[in-house]
Amino acid sequence: MKSYVVHYKNKFPGCSVQDYDGGLDVYLKDGSHAVALRRDGSGQLVDRSAEYGCEYRHDLSPIPRDARVHKCVQGKVGEYKLNGKNHDAMSEVVGKDELADEREKARAGLLDESGRAVLSIAELKARGWEFDEKGNVKSAGKKVDAKK
Repeated sequence: MKSYVVHYKNKFPGCSVQDYDGGLDVYLKDGSHAVALRRDGSGQLVDRSAEYGCEYRHDLSPIPRDARVHKCVQGKVGEYKLNGKNHDAMSEVVGKDELADEREKARAGLLDESGRAVLSIAELKARGWEFDEKGNVKSAGKKVDAKK
């Protein structure tokens, strides 16, 4: 589920994502519940956002690469001892991209009208934006008038 956490942290700037065995919840900067995923009887994640009164629905549509501030990285999550030597326990964790500072600035121009969510590549293409094959912005179309 780390990939979901990364996607939602990139899609909703400043949000918090709670990932647990029973599902995943996304809360916006203002504390409102944005997305709710729950595991069903077979263990599959199911979008329950509507039932929980969330403003958004589960959506993994790609967002522009220029807005991807977070990524999965290898990080230390603890230590263990093996053959008398201490070792770092490494695992995949959510971290900031090397270009995070640049991308945070660029992301501001890619937000929806509410200023709370990054628009998907498809939504931006519909507004005349152009992207390369990797999802980088080639040219901007109609600007989004976001309320800050």
